[in-house]
Amino acid sequence: MKILISGGAGYIGGVLSYALCDKKIKYAVIDNLSTSQKKNLPKDTIFNKIKEYSFIKLVNFKSRKELIKIYSQNNILIFPSKYDGWGVVPMEAMSSKMTLIISKNCGIAEYLTNKKNAVMVNPNPKDISKAIRYYFYNQSKIDIHGENNLKLIKKSLMNSKNSSKLFFSIINKLNSNKK
Repeated sequence: MKILISGGAGYIGGVLSYALCDKKIKYAVIDNLSTSQKKNLPKDTIFNKIKEYSFIKLVNFKSRKELIKIYSQNNILIFPSKYDGWGVVPMEAMSSKMTLIISKNCGIAEYLTNKKNAVMVNPNPKDISKAIRYYFYNQSKIDIHGENNLKLIKKSLMNSKNSSKLFFSIINKLNSNKK
């Protein structure tokens, strides 16, 4: 099981403190620190303890070609965004047959089905670590969810007609909730 964690430098230390941290799980962390600065992070974050964990790999910003390679080397993406209007990174990961542990607050979560192609979580370390444990103990689901994601990308999200219908259904749902 190989996990790619996108963004959330402040989350990473918290997630790891709650997670299994089993040596069988390999982590790669991508974060360009666009919403925080390394010097402002607490001393116990992953950026300061990276050398202590041989099973964690810190990946700095990469080109599109390099990102595709990174996606293909991992099978789960953790996307712990507190607020994200859409989420291009999850779509890229889905195109690489990755499964997702994704924040319920991410716009693309509207298109996903919990435990069919992702585990949707509240963006906090405890919920994220529960999702990691779910996949750790149900590893057959990783490939199944990854295949479901690729099908969803091909059928709906990358098909302009279907994508538009899904988008407008979400807009209508949001508008009906306002009434």
